[in-house]
Amino acid sequence: MSLTLYVATDGNDFNPGTFEQPFATVQSALSTLPVGQGGTVLLRGGSYQLDDAIRVSDNEGGTAASRLVIRNFGDEAVTLDGRSLAAVGESSIVLSSTQFVDIQGLEIFGSSFGITVVGDSRDVLIQGNTVHDVARAGIAAYAPEQRNITNIQIDGNTVYRTNLFNADRPVDQPGGWDSGIVFSRTEGGAITNNTVFQNYGEGIALTLANNAFAQNNTVFDNFSVQIYMDHASNSVLENNFIFNTGDRNFYRRFDTDDGQIVERAAEGIQLANEFYRDQNPLWNNTIRNNIVVGGNTVFGYGNFLQGGGLQNVFVANNTFYANDTTQTVLEVDPDNHRNSYFFNNIFYTERADQYNFLPDNPAGLNFFNNLWFGNSPNAAASNADVYSNPLFVNPGGFDAADYRLLSNSGAIDTGATVDIVTTDFLGIQRPTGQQFDIGAYEFANAPVPSNPEQFFYNGRTYQLTSAELSWEEARAEAIALGGKLVTINDAAEESWLRQTFGQTERFWLGLNDRNAEGNFTWTGGEQSGYFNWVPGEPNNLQSDGAPLTGEDYVVMNWFSDGRWNDMPDSYGGVFRGIIEFDFDSSTPPNAPAQFAEPFTYNGRRYQLTSTVMGWEAARLEALSLGGKLVTINDAREEAWLRQTFGESERFWLGLNDRYNESNFTWTGGEQSDYFNWVPGEPNNLQADGAPLTGEDYVVMNWFSDGRWNDMPDSYGGVFRGIIEFV
Repeated sequence: MSLTLYVATDGNDFNPGTFEQPFATVQSALSTLPVGQGGTVLLRGGSYQLDDAIRVSDNEGGTAASRLVIRNFGDEAVTLDGRSLAAVGESSIVLSSTQFVDIQGLEIFGSSFGITVVGDSRDVLIQGNTVHDVARAGIAAYAPEQRNITNIQIDGNTVYRTNLFNADRPVDQPGGWDSGIVFSRTEGGAITNNTVFQNYGEGIALTLANNAFAQNNTVFDNFSVQIYMDHASNSVLENNFIFNTGDRNFYRRFDTDDGQIVERAAEGIQLANEFYRDQNPLWNNTIRNNIVVGGNTVFGYGNFLQGGGLQNVFVANNTFYANDTTQTVLEVDPDNHRNSYFFNNIFYTERADQYNFLPDNPAGLNFFNNLWFGNSPNAAASNADVYSNPLFVNPGGFDAADYRLLSNSGAIDTGATVDIVTTDFLGIQRPTGQQFDIGAYEFANAPVPSNPEQFFYNGRTYQLTSAELSWEEARAEAIALGGKLVTINDAAEESWLRQTFGQTERFWLGLNDRNAEGNFTWTGGEQSGYFNWVPGEPNNLQSDGAPLTGEDYVVMNWFSDGRWNDMPDSYGGVFRGIIEFDFDSSTPPNAPAQFAEPFTYNGRRYQLTSTVMGWEAARLEALSLGGKLVTINDAREEAWLRQTFGESERFWLGLNDRYNESNFTWTGGEQSDYFNWVPGEPNNLQADGAPLTGEDYVVMNWFSDGRWNDMPDSYGGVFRGIIEFV
């Protein structure tokens, strides 16, 4: 069993590092742990003044079975103040030639760099941190020569106001800045689920990286490029939401020939071949299912004197939207392009002067089944293109859901069917209709079945309305079914609702001020002191700033963090509502679970449990049907299960260690050597970091890549289980 040590602002480095007698510094805790054997360092809440970087070096990390974890204790706020390190160019945290290290739940500011990974480091997880107001890069993995940094995972962090050395934005500054998050000469690894904004350099950069993966990031209002892929190979950018709001404090400044200073917004997605000593021209990269709104150039390639071209690059099913920050929606420099394809993309311009710039001879660049609106594709045209308004739900908005398609969009069922794209921005399987849709979203707004699936939480039942409705229509449907629009009582309930029904689709709540302006109450008369407004809301204003009579109804998920906004009764295509039923209501019984009919794979049958439930309840239901909770034997079986039952919903597996901590076995006694843990798992810890008796049961699909996590018997609304019949 690995050692757990504690650090507190009122601790003492002569203490033993227990909860009651904590250390004062992280470095003292690290020096106490067995070298290379892992362990956990928990920081109590408070501000820590750093006189030197926190360093993990020379194999001082952990092992695959016992990682080294440095994180906040519980939900206590921990700040690392690195202002004394900025003058000497130091990072707050340095991981050098180490392995199996997790950095989680910390706020870092003031230093030169936030978190840096260097040397021969591998298998590092940097998760759930906030890094801001540093002089250079926020989170960086740098390999100075060969690709000897491998499998770095940067997940769920917030990074802003980095590269402050460049905050004055010198005129005609040619470069030299860093990025909010950067991989440089790395092998493998992933940058996922981060929010990166207002950095005086690039937002996210993959430079000379190989096999890198950037997914589900929200990136906006950075200085140079929002997401930059420079000399990268075998890498993927997908499902990122990128936008530019027009905040000129982060524009680049240029001197024109006549002596005038002009300002330009950052590029959206840019691919490039800059000049490096070690060349690695762009090769075999995929850019798919991204939504890019605004930027000086929305999507571009620059040869930057070095050249090399787009080689075996696929740009597919993206939505590129030119707003008032944009000069060009598509710009590709002449170069030695080979075997590169642009298909199923939407290129939308608000003005006719927002041109596309392509080589006069676009050899090696292949365009087909794209939708163009607002200007001519010129050399990018094909006979399979669509020329029409794509009819977005709310064009020009700064939420990814604004770029869903209305039912009469010309982008629906007009795309090409291709193997390189299998799902859309939300993970919905493509196609949902007769053919692929064009753009990042598949149209999936068909009405919900009249007997929709119901879910249970804290003794109450929840379901969605039958379709997207106005607030009054949603309220009427809820009443007709014997329920009401939902009341949210605390952050835990809201988290469960978002996990259950979705974190990007907007939903009507029961909150409103239609009877007395500014006096928000819940339908049904329930009392709740919990609110989660977008900053500046509620304001009773339309997006154009004009006062509106009746912006009296509240939606959740206005932004990606779930916050709320007040709205008129029907707006932007209206929304579905969340209906809540009391425990003792006379609502219909839960609808039969989807996939109740068995599916067959390798001679065995599989189906889901009848509803969401705890692990033990799922095990008993499986036994009552003559089966057991599933055993996964290899990656192919897991891929089939995810393709069959879903790649985002979490499912109970038969794997558990309830009888012997850390000795995981499968129900039914089957043997399998295949595991697919989230880095840092299993750890027998709750999300708040407190040890938990009984985090003994395993779910799949914890993250979008399907990985597994150990959980207590019922957590976060519980889950459905996959039943296997031998």
